[in-house]
Amino acid sequence: MIRSLFILAVFSFAPSVLSQPISTMVWPAEPQEKRIEYLYSFSSVSDLGFERPWMRKIFDWVVGADEINNGFVKPLTIADNDRGELFVTDPGAQCVHVFNLTEKKYSRIDQTANGMMISPVAVACSDDGSVYITDSALKAVTIYNKDLSIRGSISGYFERPTGILLTNGKIYVVDTALHRIFVFSQKGELIDTIGHRGRGEGEFNFPVFIAGGKNVCVVDAMNYRVQEFDGSFAFLRSFGELGSGQGMFASPKGVALDGDGNVYVCDALMNVFQIFDDTGKLLLVVGKQGRGRGEFDLPTGICISPTNKVYVVDSLNKRIQVFQYYPFKK
Repeated sequence: MIRSLFILAVFSFAPSVLSQPISTMVWPAEPQEKRIEYLYSFSSVSDLGFERPWMRKIFDWVVGADEINNGFVKPLTIADNDRGELFVTDPGAQCVHVFNLTEKKYSRIDQTANGMMISPVAVACSDDGSVYITDSALKAVTIYNKDLSIRGSISGYFERPTGILLTNGKIYVVDTALHRIFVFSQKGELIDTIGHRGRGEGEFNFPVFIAGGKNVCVVDAMNYRVQEFDGSFAFLRSFGELGSGQGMFASPKGVALDGDGNVYVCDALMNVFQIFDDTGKLLLVVGKQGRGRGEFDLPTGICISPTNKVYVVDSLNKRIQVFQYYPFKK
């Protein structure tokens, strides 16, 4: 018994170490000027150097809890806010993981205004600290306060809510099954709907995710394209087509815009993310299939911080890969 407690103490107080790559990995390859640089990846709180209280470590060991309790099962999308928090939806764990990178704290959200989470898909964060999470199985959007307490929900409109965007004082919710986007006021009142099933401008065929910045981009998954709109949702352009070549899409998923208006699109089957400029011209392709640095197995979600950190959900590798973006010269 004494020996067991000694072993427990050794492992409980051993510091967690975040393994950093020794050599740099950049895109495009040298000697070209780097635009994307791999920084690190993480799969659990220990990878980030977050320490659990020692009593919690003892409890987890006694009950047989694994580090996966604070890690990923099947992560899907990611979002950040200006408080240094990262939100990772994980339908496999039926929760949203919250990593506070500033305070080095971890928490999870698994309750909604409609009961326990079932299939959280996407997260959006507002300037006032509120958090909005879609659940495709509950057919609802739950709204959380800054302290992550539940404020309310939006429901009764959706068949399969997926992507969500907060911009210009409105809430945009993508409904994949209904091939349209619902537009709500900040109070949750329905204002408008955008689109219907089709292949034309402003029409959709199983849209999935949405992102805003200089413009608004919608991943029109089964039309194998991204549609770009202005702030008033007037159609500007679309780019992409079915294929496995550069600039094409096989299974487009997550989308994000950087501060220069460039559009980043994850492709789950091609195991890359591609970067397009604000005219839809391909700039760079990052990644390939694998488990190493800068390699992916079903990348699904992406977000970009104000400091140009690019966070990519590497779903089947159960990790988040983090890159640095260096602005493209015009």
